[in-house]
Amino acid sequence: MRRRRSFRGFSDQPVALGDLGDGLFAGLGITGCVRGSFDEGSLPLSMTPSGGGRNPYEAYVYVRRVGGLAPGTCHYSALDHRSRLPTAADPIHVVPNGAHSGR
Repeated sequence: MRRRRSFRGFSDQPVALGDLGDGLFAGLGITGCVRGSFDEGSLPLSMTPSGGGRNPYEAYVYVRRVGGLAPGTCHYSALDHRSRLPTAADPIHVVPNGAHSGR
């Protein structure tokens, strides 16, 4: 671990859509469900360490260079391992598609 170093070299090639999905699953993926102690029903368990495996399982991701996706914000749900474009009902300020620095 002492010799480990981060590499901050970036390619001009777009990220493959499958690679984005793999990364999102690695950080937010659901590995199973358990029955709740009270009336909350089935509770998802994630693969990242947390007290009771109760980390968040959705994210809003701003994509810039992902093959097959226009630049913009998308919503990822680990419950069904799907991404979608946000709607007006989503509780965030959405960055409009194409509104990026291009860097």
